[in-house]
Formats: sequence, structure tokens, C-alpha cells
Amino acid sequence: MVDRLLSAPPETIPKIRRLRVVGDPLQLARYSEEDYAEGGVFESHPSSVFYQLPSVLKILPGLKLDTLTVLGPRSPAISYCTLTGLITESDGWRELRFITHSSSLLGFNRPFATDMVHPHSRQLQGHTYMVFPNDWEYVADYYTRRPQPITWRAMLRLRDGESTNPEVDVYRSVIAESPGSVTDPSKRVRFEQEDQPAVIFPEGFIEAYGGDVNDVPEQVLDSLPGFGRRSDKDLVGEGEKRKEMMVVVRRGTGVDYEEKKDSPFIDSDIRRDCGGKSWEQIRRERVEEPAANLHRYRRSMYQNNYGYKDSGARDVAEPVVGSEVDAYDDAEGIVWPPRHFDAPPRMRPWQIDELGPDPVGFNPPSLEKDEKW
Repeated sequence: MVDRLLSAPPETIPKIRRLRVVGDPLQLARYSEEDYAEGGVFESHPSSVFYQLPSVLKILPGLKLDTLTVLGPRSPAISYCTLTGLITESDGWRELRFITHSSSLLGFNRPFATDMVHPHSRQLQGHTYMVFPNDWEYVADYYTRRPQPITWRAMLRLRDGESTNPEVDVYRSVIAESPGSVTDPSKRVRFEQEDQPAVIFPEGFIEAYGGDVNDVPEQVLDSLPGFGRRSDKDLVGEGEKRKEMMVVVRRGTGVDYEEKKDSPFIDSDIRRDCGGKSWEQIRRERVEEPAANLHRYRRSMYQNNYGYKDSGARDVAEPVVGSEVDAYDDAEGIVWPPRHFDAPPRMRPWQIDELGPDPVGFNPPSLEKDEKW
């Protein structure tokens, strides 16, 4: 999407009225000051940082869509966080349709701190490490869900103003494993969750810890009941999990929703982190060059360490980093990406320690494992 829109004439973006996009985060390389050799040459392998869709929209000034349709990421927690960010921070659309393949969007369990180092949480760890380094307790809180759509409604009303009548509605398909069924009014129902406290404390519980909840050990807090702390079996149980969900968000009447060039930075912002560089520069420095550098390093490593003939490994042809394309004729139609259900989003392992146990590449978890945390 970014390649296509930013390569078009500047007057194109404001004219677009309907757009569909896959909501997977954008992966860019991130270098620290120590990664630069004298003369500005990259000397080591960068880390990865993932920017969710609200940040990506910020580099598309002038965007003023009637309808933005987003196909949610595989991971329910990443989908949930992406949607929350779109509601609270993003512009460029009047109506948002956020669709997920699974009801686990509103039924996943709170990711406990101990889960963050589990291999099956690798995708979450990769998405959050550069944002919350070494603070998995905060990550767990960040990805704890709240009752919906009541919470999202409150967020949008606070943003747009109660008098503008913004709307957030959730629909759930009545048919499991039926792609696109949630867009058919005859095959869906409106969905609401009851407002409940995040943690339910037994009588006298806090007093037993001196009256301060901050003194309660995290493991003890994790064992307490409360909304979002355990998976919702009505949404993720047998025959229920694969029912699609669609969240429809409408900005308030009279609200200026155009994406502005100089809008304030949000928490995770490509513009700030990349120093205001053009997308062409960002793509070259944070996608193409890291991929080429790692490619040359790996070829050299295998040739020197595994007995392969060294034929000038550092002069081999560099890989071409192409665009990930979602081709469609109907911007509001629902066609899930071909490998959405059997392979995670492609991750570029720019660090050697990201290659996993398989020295030839990275063998990511299945969809089911990916959703288990």
C-alpha cells in the first residue's frame, strides 16, 4: 500500500475514497548509534521494530477516505491493539471496517509476563521488544482487553466529542469458518460485552497486603478473576473461535478526519523515529540495505564455516525486497491473503540470533500456536 500510494502523483491520495489493507504491522530495521562504523557505514546487524497501522497512515498526508477496510492480523492481541490505535490515534478515514477471521479478537486471555519468553509468543515479543524492552509486566497490561464495544465507544466519544455522535458497533458471524460471512447482514448478529472490572478482589484481600495494591505480587494478581484475564470460552471454544468479527467505527459528524502532514506524533511514530525522511529513503535504509547486508553475511558464514567454496560471498547478488501485495477489485470485499491461515506474516530476521534453531532460516509457529501465546 505504501509503495503504491507514495509512488503516485501527490494529488492522488486525497482523491481516494475506499481502500482495503492487510493490517499486519510494518517491520523496519532499527539501528543504534553503535551500529554505525566511521563514515556512516552499517557495521552490525540491526534489531527489528514493528509499526502498527496507525503509524503507517501517518506517512500518507492528505488521506481522506470514506471507508477504510482492514483485514486484521493473525494474532488476536496484535489485532486488538491495532484497532484500539486506529480508534484513538489515526485519521484519514470517516468509516472503518476492521475484520478478523476469529472471535478471539474479543476472547483472548491476558498475556502473562511469564508467557512472553515462550517460543509461541515469539511474534508478540518481536512486535513489542523495541517498544517495551525488558518490561514484560507492562506489555501484559498493555495487551489486556476490556469490554467492547463500550470501551472503544468511550474512547471515540472522548476524542470526537459526545455531541458529534461517533459510533462503534461489533458484529459476529453466526457461521464458523465462512470467510466474508460477517459482511452479510443475514449471517451476523450484533455483539456486546458486559462492563466488568479488570480485577475482582476478594473481601479483605488488599488489606491483607497492607492496603496497597502495588504491594501485591504479580503472580498473585494473575491468579485473581477479572475481565480479560482468562480466555472467553464462548468466543474461543470449540465451534466458536473461527466465527469472524467485524468492528464498524464511524467518526463524529463534522469532525475533520483528513490525515495532516504535520499532525502531532503518536506513541509509536515512523515520522519521528526516521527523522522525517521520505518513504524511499526509509525503505532503502531500513528494509533493502539490512536485507542485503544479512544476505552477504550469511553467505560468507556458510561458505567459511560449513565448507562451502568461497566464491566471493560478499559480492553475490543482493536479494530484491519486493512489496507485499493485496490485489482486489472491490475495496470492501473480503478475501483473506492466501497464506493467512497456514503461515504467519513474513518476518525478516535481520539479526543472526533471530534465525532460530534452524541455521538456514526461521521456522515460525502455526496459526493455532501463534494464537495460544
